Amino acid sequence: MNFLEQNDVVQALPPTNDLFTSSPSTKPVSLKNYDHVCFQVEIGGGAGTGRGTITAYACDDEAGDNPVAIPFRYRSKASQTAAWSAYSSATASGFETAAGHNQLYGVEIDARELLQAASESSESASKPYCFLTLTEAVSGAEYGSVTAIMSKPRYVNTVPAPSVFA
Repeated sequence: MNFLEQNDVVQALPPTNDLFTSSPSTKPVSLKNYDHVCFQVEIGGGAGTGRGTITAYACDDEAGDNPVAIPFRYRSKASQTAAWSAYSSATASGFETAAGHNQLYGVEIDARELLQAASESSESASKPYCFLTLTEAVSGAEYGSVTAIMSKPRYVNTVPAPSVFA
């Protein structure tokens, strides 16, 4: 099997010339058919001074209803040619990106973390969807986008249903 037969890759937040302004959220992605998602937050050019806080949420559905902030793991690349950093743990409050250009952040979330969020919430509903919010921490226009890669399919040799809904 090749990569695209085993994974679903979606544009969670289209490219924009100011990634953190107005605190955008990605489209919620479903982990009903996958055990893992990696959100790749790409920061290209721009002012080089802007920074944002990245927070992850579990939610009930593709509309993002009843979100609950969750802890997650992440790592970063300080430049196109840099090696990935070691994994860091972020609390439910998220983490702040560094100022600069051509950075990449990998936010890793497992389906079991969504189940844990549902069991800890006061609601009885499951939370099989997740999304990121990028909140401006320091003003400065930064070009960027977010891609979501769902991996570890739950059903072998099938074409899973879409992970993102329009």
